[in-house]
Amino acid sequence: MARLEWRTLELDEGVYREPTPDASRIIVWLPGKVENGFQYWERLTNVPGAEIAEEQGICFTQATSMPARQKMRGFLGRLFSRLRKPAANTAWLLPTGGFAEQLEERQTGLLLAWAEAESGKLDEERLKARWAEGQHFRKVGKNVFLVSPPQSAFTRAESAPPLLGNPREQAEQLLAAARLERVLDTVRSARVPNILVVLGPQVADLKLRAENAGARTLVLDRQTPDMRATVQSGLDWLDKNERPDAGDAFLLLPPDHPTLAKEVIEILVGARSASTNMATIWIPTYEGRRGHPALIGWNHVPGMRAWPADQGLNSYLRAHDPETLEVPCSCADILCDLDTPADYERLLKLATVAAR
Repeated sequence: MARLEWRTLELDEGVYREPTPDASRIIVWLPGKVENGFQYWERLTNVPGAEIAEEQGICFTQATSMPARQKMRGFLGRLFSRLRKPAANTAWLLPTGGFAEQLEERQTGLLLAWAEAESGKLDEERLKARWAEGQHFRKVGKNVFLVSPPQSAFTRAESAPPLLGNPREQAEQLLAAARLERVLDTVRSARVPNILVVLGPQVADLKLRAENAGARTLVLDRQTPDMRATVQSGLDWLDKNERPDAGDAFLLLPPDHPTLAKEVIEILVGARSASTNMATIWIPTYEGRRGHPALIGWNHVPGMRAWPADQGLNSYLRAHDPETLEVPCSCADILCDLDTPADYERLLKLATVAAR
């Protein structure tokens, strides 16, 4: 079964790649019409973990699409922005810079199709021979097409909540949403069975995004003083609802590491399975520096609860070095975080260079 190298796929003109930490994911922006001062877009993604099928020399997998529009700059854009009230939907950072506001709910029931043989050619004639009439085909890249049913056949997913506040606050919300989505993509693609996202009241609007991505959520009724308190709330919830035993383990992953690759999680899980010593904490390292995430045995939860209130989780981990196994990996992204729009711009530049 042919698997595409999504990160190096030659895209059609005008199609833009959005950075994603998972090599098995593709997120691209397809340009649409320009009308009334807006550039219209479709944000196309393959479904994480979906199987790849093959028939008649054509491979295909499930995909979803989200319609959006970007306010154009210049005289026409300014004119229509005064005449038309923006839709109260969520917004997204574009790979080209700027923002695009979501217009409708995600469209499911789509397929990404490509030629099984690298040297093979895929065109609409072959696609029409495989799929029934009424399907729509759009070229995404070299020998890669989006296959979609008639509009009436689309199924809809629940839309995300609107962004609130002034432009700076909206940008911060947008950045938090982008980080969360990418982290969940990575964790889910690494086949982690149970995912809990702990949200403070100031980011409660991310609840729907997390649940749409397959995670369970815990929204706190008050803001915590530090990360340790947030983590402890999540551990208490898991203890009550999942009842893990001392032989289980949990991944501790802050949401500001969106470039993390699933291979890092798989390396940690593999190290735990292969451990022959007394290690109950596994931490990835790059060139001797510790990074995220940490894989921690559940037997440490009572000790973390009893740890002095004025000390953080890092001090707890350092105090348990004899039980910690540092796991070297070749991924520098374990040290990378994304806290500001400037960090996001840096990430886009790195992704552009890597794709060349």
